[in-house]
Amino acid sequence: MSEKLPSPEENIDKIPEIDSELIKHIESLNLYPLEKGEIILVKAGVKPSAWITADIRIWNEGEPQHIIRTEKDVEDFISVIKELNVPSEILPREIEVEKQKIRGQTINVYRDHVEVRVASNQENLDTLHEAIKVKDHALMGHILGIPETAVEAFVGKSKKLNPYKIPKEIILSDAFIFSSTNVLSEDNWQNELKEGEIRAKTLEKVSPKIFEEMKRERLKSIESHGLLSDKTRSRWSKKDLS
Repeated sequence: MSEKLPSPEENIDKIPEIDSELIKHIESLNLYPLEKGEIILVKAGVKPSAWITADIRIWNEGEPQHIIRTEKDVEDFISVIKELNVPSEILPREIEVEKQKIRGQTINVYRDHVEVRVASNQENLDTLHEAIKVKDHALMGHILGIPETAVEAFVGKSKKLNPYKIPKEIILSDAFIFSSTNVLSEDNWQNELKEGEIRAKTLEKVSPKIFEEMKRERLKSIESHGLLSDKTRSRWSKKDLS
């Protein structure tokens, strides 16, 4: 396996200037760093679309509500989506009810959330809407900007790469950290990681703050999955994870 890191194929300097006030508004949102980054990547034209579901309240029947976001947080989120000046779809706020077995009893679990879809153009938004509607995972991956061969690996059309076989220095690279997918193909993973480096360089240029926030969050996830642990890598690198 080659350990050479991929290089971006696009000229990052061609990314259009984004209003600094809009960037500050995005940075201030009560969203996960990944979600804020996705919004910026769509606005920058690097990502064709994004699909964000923001939980507001979650609670079990008969128990106090867990407040995740305030009403002001929701208003700010919707305001920024409108401020982006790109095609978007803001779905009606919804409270989903799901039955779960907790401590031996089946109870209702409530989830209050708002769902937003944004895209770089109307055609991409329409495609995302259709992919979600018909639950076409391949089309969904494609329109969300995941490399085609990685999508094929995800849906079982080609062999997945065992991530525990990837050299540590590549796992710690921006190309891997900012990749849009956790599933890479065994035959084309290096080319797929070029997309991650383009995402990283875009975010570093447009919003160093979100770039650093996303990097910290992703590194925590990488460490929690044991991708940097010699013991875990030795155990799992020999397994077929396809």
